[in-house]
Amino acid sequence: MSEFKFACPVCGQHITCDSSNAGGQLNCPTCFRTIVVPQPPASGETKFILAASQHRPRDPFATATHSPLRVQRSKPRPATALLATCLLLTVAVLWMNRDFWVRTLIQRRPATTLEAVPSSDELRWTLEPDAVPIPDAPIFGRLNGTDLLTPSASVHKGHLSIYQGKTWPPDLGVTIRFFALKPADLSGKEIRIAPDRSPPLPTVLLRWRDAQGEPMSETFTQGYALKMNFGMLTNGSLPGRVFLAIPDRSNSFIGGRFEAIVTTNAPDAGERSRKPTGSSKD
Repeated sequence: MSEFKFACPVCGQHITCDSSNAGGQLNCPTCFRTIVVPQPPASGETKFILAASQHRPRDPFATATHSPLRVQRSKPRPATALLATCLLLTVAVLWMNRDFWVRTLIQRRPATTLEAVPSSDELRWTLEPDAVPIPDAPIFGRLNGTDLLTPSASVHKGHLSIYQGKTWPPDLGVTIRFFALKPADLSGKEIRIAPDRSPPLPTVLLRWRDAQGEPMSETFTQGYALKMNFGMLTNGSLPGRVFLAIPDRSNSFIGGRFEAIVTTNAPDAGERSRKPTGSSKD
């Protein structure tokens, strides 16, 4: 007994078969066509590949005889290997830059109901604290006639600052000076102040820059409307929600939720005050 190789005449699959099966029929393991096993080579060379013929049965109900065989898998084609390599490289590049794509997807994510900026009907200037609910959205508003777009928040001792800009004094913002010695004293507190409430009250400092870029401020000790709910101080961060309406010339107001970072150093002042309300320094 000896083995020899031959090729399927339909798909070209290489098949190894014993010489005793010559002339018999079997199904190709790749295309499942019935083929006739050719006669082995006369030279006895086992590596010589012959071509089989496709079986065409006279009787449609005839069954082919199956014989044990060993399939020799053909090598992958170069195009398939190149495609697989490109796919692996693409996956590797995407994985190494996953942080960038996550940030991009988050920035392009459609705004949800909570993150969407409320309309002017939902947040507007009013000195009636209960007339406008605090929106469940990142804090925004208008200060001194300018939109507050991307504010930050910090708390030092009992002073809460909500501001916009990378320098201090900020380009735009407000500072509320509560009667507290440290941020922990504000943790979990709820505050409501109506315009008709008499002093002593927390001082509200409105900040902006004039046309020449000089820092300006205006101080309010009463006459404003304030609603505030502080969360619990955790890991140097004090969350909260606020609505504030100031009776200045531009009817300034802000509202929404914030996450104030606790700072240990008081920011420098230096802004000029608008008369006649006076000035104040941090």
